[in-house]
Amino acid sequence: MIGVRVDDDLLAEIDRYRGSMSRSEFVRLAAFESLKSKGSSLPRSVINAPDRAGKGGPRATMLVREPDAAYRLKPKEKPEKLSP
Repeated sequence: MIGVRVDDDLLAEIDRYRGSMSRSEFVRLAAFESLKSKGSSLPRSVINAPDRAGKGGPRATMLVREPDAAYRLKPKEKPEKLSP
């Protein structure tokens, strides 16, 4: 994963032309097309986002302040499971 900071004007143009694609999809496709135009032999499948299954790790905790109480760490509540 890479993080990239871009100028506000460039970001506005990306948003204008990306259509229904996410910014990440648009940037992956643009990088792929640039590499292909330079002779890369990478398959188009490389633009797919990597599978994130099992990569989340333990649930994060958050700092909660109750009125007239000290700050304390509290685990995030688990969402209720819906019955089928």
